[in-house]
Amino acid sequence: MKILIVDDRKNILFSLKRLILLKFPESTFKLAQSGEEAIALIDAENFDFIISDYKMGKIDGVQVLAHAHQTQENSIRVLITGYPNNDQLIDAIAANDVEHVLMKPWTQEQIMKIIAKYPKQPLAPSSSKNEPEADAHTEFMNDAGSLSNANDIVHLLKEATKYLSLSANYLMKIYDIPSYSPQFLIPLWDKDGMTQQELSTKLKLNKKIIMNALIKLIEDGLVTIDSSKTEKNISVYLTEKGLKIKDDLDFLSAILNRHAINEFKDSEQETLKNLLTKLIFNLSTIKNSNLPKR
Repeated sequence: MKILIVDDRKNILFSLKRLILLKFPESTFKLAQSGEEAIALIDAENFDFIISDYKMGKIDGVQVLAHAHQTQENSIRVLITGYPNNDQLIDAIAANDVEHVLMKPWTQEQIMKIIAKYPKQPLAPSSSKNEPEADAHTEFMNDAGSLSNANDIVHLLKEATKYLSLSANYLMKIYDIPSYSPQFLIPLWDKDGMTQQELSTKLKLNKKIIMNALIKLIEDGLVTIDSSKTEKNISVYLTEKGLKIKDDLDFLSAILNRHAINEFKDSEQETLKNLLTKLIFNLSTIKNSNLPKR
């Protein structure tokens, strides 16, 4: 069974391919990261299944499947979308350009159910205990280019994080701001006069750590304490110097941010922001993913 998967996100392409291979191991695949690339593949060869995301660049998934309907009518055409009430989609379903619609967030079971309806490719038989696990692991590790790029990206992110921290500490040292202090001053900027217990609860640190930090803050002239109400639960107040650090940090943050994006065009900043947003989303959803077994 030949399957074409179309999505402008490479991680989705490889995820779909891996999921399908687990149940249909004899399938062959072509992957396209744009509507234009998909149409070129459709014109070059026939496919049993074409699975396309909806929202892409100039040519969207509906247009890809409509083209497939015209050129290879026997293909099974599946659209993945988060926009079920779109007029274009409704018209495409009516014209039979789109035969199946998968709503986001889709599940592996939904995809398997669609493919299993068609008799060309029977479900892979259950085998020995270790075999499916080895297949999943092998397929995962065989995406060498994708994994190599991922390794490079993660390494660069670690380096960026390291230099962000080093640069922030350097600036605080130059402007005479104790590097430990912001963590303990930030709650006081929101609510001056917090008790030791309130600071401990807010920062999720035990009282011993809070007390050690308060001693340093007092020595650096950033806070004063008032134990007149109760010696067991002192109140902490900002000094003028401690209050001024807030403005100093805002100033240093502006310096750091400006330096970080030096010589970045507006379009590059926007692209980077979007890519990092996607990366954060991907990492935040890993606990809900179907992870390959070793």
